[in-house]
Order: sequence, then C-alpha cells, then structure tokens
Amino acid sequence: MIKYIRTIVFTVFISALLASCDENLPERPKKHEIPENAPSFISENFTNASTPAGWTYSNFSRISSGGINNSACLRASLSGNYPITASVTIPYVTLSANNPRVVFNYRATTGSSSNATATADGALTYSVSVSTNGSTWEDISGATNIHHVSSADFATISANLSAFANQTVMTRITFTGQGSGSLYVYLDDISVYGSVDAKSPALTTDAVTVFSSTTAMLGGNIIDAGIPEYTERGVCYYTSSNPTTANSRLVASGTGTGIFSVNAIGLVQGVRYYVRAYAINASGTVYGNEVSFVPTHTSGSTFTETFELSLGGALLAGWVFVNGDRPNKWHVGTATAHDGSSGACYISNNNSANTYSTGSGSGSIVHLYRDFHINSTAESPAKISFYWKGNGRSGSDFLSVHLVETSVIPTVGTALPTPLVQLSGSATWQEEELILPVLSGQRRLVFTWRNTTGANSSAQPPAAIDNITVTNTI
Repeated sequence: MIKYIRTIVFTVFISALLASCDENLPERPKKHEIPENAPSFISENFTNASTPAGWTYSNFSRISSGGINNSACLRASLSGNYPITASVTIPYVTLSANNPRVVFNYRATTGSSSNATATADGALTYSVSVSTNGSTWEDISGATNIHHVSSADFATISANLSAFANQTVMTRITFTGQGSGSLYVYLDDISVYGSVDAKSPALTTDAVTVFSSTTAMLGGNIIDAGIPEYTERGVCYYTSSNPTTANSRLVASGTGTGIFSVNAIGLVQGVRYYVRAYAINASGTVYGNEVSFVPTHTSGSTFTETFELSLGGALLAGWVFVNGDRPNKWHVGTATAHDGSSGACYISNNNSANTYSTGSGSGSIVHLYRDFHINSTAESPAKISFYWKGNGRSGSDFLSVHLVETSVIPTVGTALPTPLVQLSGSATWQEEELILPVLSGQRRLVFTWRNTTGANSSAQPPAAIDNITVTNTI
C-alpha cells in the first residue's frame, strides 16, 4: 500500500515538473498552413499604403510615386556589401494546367531619381521561385542583364508556372545587386494567374525583296507573341493563293516580337508566288496577310532608302534593327533628316530625339542591316552612298559601315570585323560614297553605332543616316 502511494506521488510530482518546464519553454513553431481555398488569381498595384494581406517584403518598401505612370510602387535600395538582395513574397494561389504564370513590371537605375542612367552589364539579376510549403523554394526563371531606365521604361516579365500545375503555391520575386555603388529597383503591378486562356500570336507579312530570278527575301513582323509564346515562326509560300505550312516552309530563328526574314532560293523565273508569314503556339498555327511576287532578273538595279515616314514605312521592309535592351538605339523618326526630307534613321536614347546617353552603363554597340544581292565588276563596280552625321566622343564613339557575308549575324554588344569606313566628328550632314571591289552574290550591309561611357555634352549628336543608295543590285 505504501509502495502504491509512493508511485502515485512520484507520478504527480513528475507531471507537475514537466508542466512547469513547458510553461517556461519558448512556443513551438507552428507548421506552415496551406489554405484550403486559396484564390486562383492575385494582383497588387500597391495603391493602398498598408502591406497587402499575406505579402512580405525583404528590403523593398512602398513609395507613393515612381511606378508605372508615376504611380505608387515598391522600391529597393541595393547598396552596401554586394551581393545584396531584395525580394517580394506573394501568398498562396491555386494553379491550374491552363498556362499559369506570374507577371510583374520592373525597372532599375543607378540613382534614386526616375531618370538616372541604366545599370551596367551584370550589375543586377532577378529570379522567380515557387514553394508548395512556404519553406523550400525552387527557382523557375531568371535573367542576368538588366538595362531599364526612366519612369516610362518598365520591363514586363511573364514567368510560366506550368511546372506546378494543379498545386497551391507561394511565389517569390528576388533581385540581387552584383556591382558597386547605389542601385535602385522599382517593382509594380504584380499578378499571379492560376489560369490564363491561350492566345494566338498576331503577325503581318512583309513585302518581298526579289534578289534575282531565283532568289528572294521573305519575312514578317510578330506584333504579339501569344500565350504561351509561339514555338516556331517563319514564312510559307506556294504558287497558289493561301499557302500553308504544308507547302514550302522556311523557319526563321528568334523569339519575341519584331521583324524577321528568311531567304528563299530555287524559285522559278516568271512564276507568281504567294507568301504568308506564320507562327505556331498551343492555340495552333496563325497566318499573316498574303502578299505575292514574281521573281525576275533585273541587271544593274539601284536600291534607294530615304526613311520617309510619309510613305508609311513601306521602304523599311527588309531592314533589321539589332538594338536589344541598350539605352542608345537605332530609331526611324523626324528629329533630323537630310536636305529637308521628313525622316531619317538615327541613334536615340528616348525613341524621339537624336541624342544619346553617356553615363554609367550606357555603353552600346547596336546594328542596322539589310541583305542585298550585289553584282560588282571591274568594268561596272557597285557603289554604296549615303548621307551621315554624328559627333561622339573622339576615338571612342563612332558610326561604322560593314559589308559582310549573310552568315554573319550582328549581335548587340559585339563589334563586327574591319569596316568599309569609320565615321565621326561631324554635327552636320556629310555625303559618303564607297566603291565596292569585284564581287557577286548576297551580302549584308550593316550600319553599326558604338559608344562608350563618359562623354560630355559636346559629343552630341550621335550617328544619323539618310538617303542610302546601293547600285548594281539584282
């Protein structure tokens, strides 16, 4: 009996002791709870001054201006010991198998003002990551070179979440500063779509450039890449109307919106061909408008480009702009022109004026090119003539002209081989004529603008070209 009483007393004592210990222990972390009825769509434009329910910021804070159309947005200052990060975590959304995605808009500057210069190559990276439990994260998208400046120059990013279809997930957007000095990131209009209806691409067919009795350049212009983005684009052609991809089909490389071109060979002289650009995505194949042409042989033809906007851009067919995301770009506009004409092609840092940025991160190598079939002989050499102007920083900023094989693909940031001519140091229009050596076949005429950083205001204006003429084209 005594032994039994001792056992009871000991048990009560131990229970009381454990209870006392539990009271003094820190609260155990609760298991992350996944909501049973998470929404299928969530969006935030940061109009409300308070942090949205379920959202968390790391190094980001809300400001009342600086966003899209100078609205409220989030801003992060990535200054200090690099690398340094800032992130936004978005609460749970239930995804379907129908094109789920996260969409956000950002820009980056090297100063707190909305018009500061762009960041240098590699100075900023971003990543999109997803978690199904709130603790482990998987990166699904990212980029390393970011060059977006001014209050109007937000870049829109759309990251596909299909790998997490039919799951409930949290999403995180992270920016990492890799360089030095002051670096600011602005983030606005963030949305997570659990389902997005597929959308067909939109495109047009360009006018055909006939090179010879058997060759021609065909092309198109992608206006909207579709949802999901197209997986193939190109041109189809045939000897009867409404050609499809089941007929002659030429696939063009590249992604996104913009102009593309391909070369058709083996054509039959005198036969009329019908052409349509096409693009393919999950919705199917979509075609542009139909154009037609007849390949014929014309010896000694002369090509002229005046960049006249009054012609509705018709003469721009065949030109390819390789600007990428550089702050100084080739642009067709009315800010300057030769001899009283209404348009020219020139370098611009705002898609309007013939001016260029010279601050940190504004270094640019951008190209404008077009393909020609040229027949230059000793008796009748081909000529390239054009008007140009452009100052630039002496020895560093200049316009160069190249004639290369069509296998050479100009790329942003990469200089081409030895030019036909290198031009700079003139703020007024000058005429240039280049006599070509003996050659026959297709060549690529490239106008390249290169600028470094650190030029002063006297370096303005950058390059402009007008009234281009190429003789002895076929």
